[in-house]
Amino acid sequence: MDVAGVERLIDEADERCLPVVAALVEMYGEGLARVVGSLSDAEVAKLAEDPLLAHLLVLHDLHPVSAENRVRQAVAATGAYAVVVGVEDGVARLRAADDGRRQVVAEAVTGAAPDIDRVEFVDILEPQVVLPQVRG
Repeated sequence: MDVAGVERLIDEADERCLPVVAALVEMYGEGLARVVGSLSDAEVAKLAEDPLLAHLLVLHDLHPVSAENRVRQAVAATGAYAVVVGVEDGVARLRAADDGRRQVVAEAVTGAAPDIDRVEFVDILEPQVVLPQVRG
């Protein structure tokens, strides 16, 4: 089962199940933290290359790469002209010159950083030439 399947099951679950699920997630998170703590930085980075393990590392705040850096890497990998303005409170703000590639960029970001709730594109400001005023 994939992550989306688990999320669907949780959404459909009776509310009485949620404390059990939360307790299991917490227990598995503690176990994962112990495993990660016994590994070298290089070994943890290798684990984070696997999409499922990366998601688990993010879920338990154990991912070795910050959300902002994962967003930057994902944007760069698309080849689209986009600039990361910032990542804060679960929102990645980007400037993108190519409207046609925004969906590709957004999907890459959410795939690389599942802890990002949404991707916002901000407008690129057109350069303005300001001439000094000459007074006579």
